[in-house]
Amino acid sequence: MSAPTSALGNRQGLSDNGGGGKVKERKLKKFLEDEERKKTS
Repeated sequence: MSAPTSALGNRQGLSDNGGGGKVKERKLKKFLEDEERKKTS
């Protein structure tokens, strides 16, 4: 939450706008972690 654009992008739900890419990164990371969990279980 350093850049105002990221806060704005997150509020608008635009993952590709401004610094909203961080949200996409988090979602992707969570998705990959879930996939790993499925494999091990």
